Amino acid sequence: MRDRRVDGDWLSPSGATACPRKRFLLRMEDYYLEPQSVWPSMTGHAIHAYAELVGKVDSEDEIRETQLSMKVPVPVAIDGDIRTVDVEIRGTLDYYDPEHRRIVDYKTTYRPFIYYDPELKKRVHRELPEEDHVVQTNIYRLLLENAGHPVQEIKICYLRMDRDVPRKVVDVPVWDLQDTYETVMDLAQPLA
Repeated sequence: MRDRRVDGDWLSPSGATACPRKRFLLRMEDYYLEPQSVWPSMTGHAIHAYAELVGKVDSEDEIRETQLSMKVPVPVAIDGDIRTVDVEIRGTLDYYDPEHRRIVDYKTTYRPFIYYDPELKKRVHRELPEEDHVVQTNIYRLLLENAGHPVQEIKICYLRMDRDVPRKVVDVPVWDLQDTYETVMDLAQPLA
């Protein structure tokens, strides 16, 4: 499967913590995807599409599978002068419940919630939420707050792709908005 990003330079919450060099290379060079490596992602897209269909009539106020965006002015040095370059942040939010001011993000995974650690020689619980997911969902919060939708809590629903322990819902620490904004500025710097 051959692909190339052709949509310009913007920061996605889901890829925010990815290597900045890789982001540029994906836009500049054709790349090849092995079907087995994209299968979890394709399955996740199918689950999101199903959730979007099922949940469309719950409430007029709910936000599901909605594209959000904002621009942040990032300072850069150009010919010895400090100037600002607007970097767009955009992503598709899974679910926002305005009544409870709650974001819910869905993650599909093949990784077990409990696994055997050979070093400890015992079964251990996988640490959830994953760090990248905490960053991603807090950036979604920043986008929502920027659009006038307050957020008090964030949850991630991890969905296993097999029959054993099919889901786990975890709370995500809600960062201070200023801390999130500064994180976004740092992540957007290479794009600027």
